[in-house]
Amino acid sequence: MWDGLGDEYASAPNHAIDNESGDYDMLLLQFSAPVSLKSLSIGWVQNDSDVSLLALPSGTPADPTGKVWQTLLTEGWVSAGNYYDVKQNPNVNPGDIVSKYWLVGAYNSNLGGSFLGGNQNITTGTDYFKLAGVNACVIPEPTSFVMAALGIASSAMLLRRRR
Repeated sequence: MWDGLGDEYASAPNHAIDNESGDYDMLLLQFSAPVSLKSLSIGWVQNDSDVSLLALPSGTPADPTGKVWQTLLTEGWVSAGNYYDVKQNPNVNPGDIVSKYWLVGAYNSNLGGSFLGGNQNITTGTDYFKLAGVNACVIPEPTSFVMAALGIASSAMLLRRRR
């Protein structure tokens, strides 16, 4: 399969998200509301699809162009885990981190931490993959809860007055 998003225009396999030669590619995903990523759908793969995942729980990110992953951790990004062969084990984010901004990239050993998910055996060699999609759960913002609660309270008060 050749479907999914890569991050550069090049010939195979470098047209994918990869971690070749210490260059750790990543895609920035931006959602209109905070979401908790639940799984990643991987399209094309060469070798396997070990993934590192970062989230920015609050604020708006500075431009990540040209930055290294470790620098992003000092700018408010948090690790949402490293995942072994996501093509075979698509579930991610067991800690239910919520964010409007997510970075999905080829596994980066410099972030530290262990592998999460079903199979935790890292493979040697470069990971090449294309991101075909994400499964995310939209998390209502606190103001939505407040508005809903006010609506319910107002309805209850009107019902009491009518009785």
